[in-house]
Amino acid sequence: MSWSLGGTTIYVDKDSYWKRELVMARLQVIEATSETLHYGGCRSQTREIGFHVETQANMDSIQSMSCGSAPVELVSDQGSEGNVYIMSLTPERKQALNKSDPWWYCQATLLKAN
Repeated sequence: MSWSLGGTTIYVDKDSYWKRELVMARLQVIEATSETLHYGGCRSQTREIGFHVETQANMDSIQSMSCGSAPVELVSDQGSEGNVYIMSLTPERKQALNKSDPWWYCQATLLKAN
């Protein structure tokens, strides 16, 4: 089933789901028997997806979203996933043997907007 990123149709085949990381400082004193931990909160949620895009117009649209400062809506096969920033986008142009038009395989890192 297709997803959409900022209203543009994408076909996802790889999804890491939302990752969370703690910010934790470890203080290790020389010759001490224990260490001190300081909790600093959580980083923003990130998600990595791999997907393909079928038309040049859709690829141009996604590339313009990756350079913008506004978040875009991510809609998966399970419904709305909220707004995200496209932190990185790595497209790879492919050529289908049975089609005259190319398609693109992309890997993207998304940052959940709060």
